[in-house]
Amino acid sequence: MPENRWETFAQEDAEWYIYTAPDVDFTTPEGRSLFERSGREDAAQILAEAGSHLTGHGRALEIGCGVGRLTVPVSEQFSEVLAVDIAPTMLRKLAENTQRAGRDNVRGFLSHEPWDAQGPVDLVYSLIVFQHIADWTAIVEYFSRIGACLAPGGVCWVQFDTRPVTLPYLAVGRLPDAVLPRPWRKGIRRIRRSRDRLVALFESCGLRVAAELRPGERHAFLLTR
Repeated sequence: MPENRWETFAQEDAEWYIYTAPDVDFTTPEGRSLFERSGREDAAQILAEAGSHLTGHGRALEIGCGVGRLTVPVSEQFSEVLAVDIAPTMLRKLAENTQRAGRDNVRGFLSHEPWDAQGPVDLVYSLIVFQHIADWTAIVEYFSRIGACLAPGGVCWVQFDTRPVTLPYLAVGRLPDAVLPRPWRKGIRRIRRSRDRLVALFESCGLRVAAELRPGERHAFLLTR
């Protein structure tokens, strides 16, 4: 079985790997407050940007839910949230956090499980997740499944890093983890993707680009069926 780096990250320090704020201890009340506040701010931005395109608030789907930084605030706006992650420890922590928040409308799924067979979804969203996936075939599979379960008139808000590939970027990719700062190591480093290649993938899965926001490091695509 391939190494699951994100399971290792989740066991080591889940909140830090999700929200890599320097010099923050997420076990303290101040750290937990920062983590939760950042999730509410990012969720509010996603919902505001998707809002004018949304036709329903029944079911949402999050790819790369982690411990629920975005899941909890989004679950307050939808009848149900399907929360997908590759790491079992992330889903365990998600269940603890949703229970603590009194949210009983969140269902967690590992990425290989049938989250796309739970019925049509009104909103799919994913932030600072696909930029870490090095395997292009995994991205293709995710979008094939997203395209299959997104409801007619549904919206997909998804973020990628579309900055140009440069020589320094390529050089860093060849260095061993031992000589790199923690955020630049394999599994957490950002993988840059061509905007045109992404659009071609979306279209092949029946998804149309309705808007593009902040091209570059945090390039968000609004997709519809």
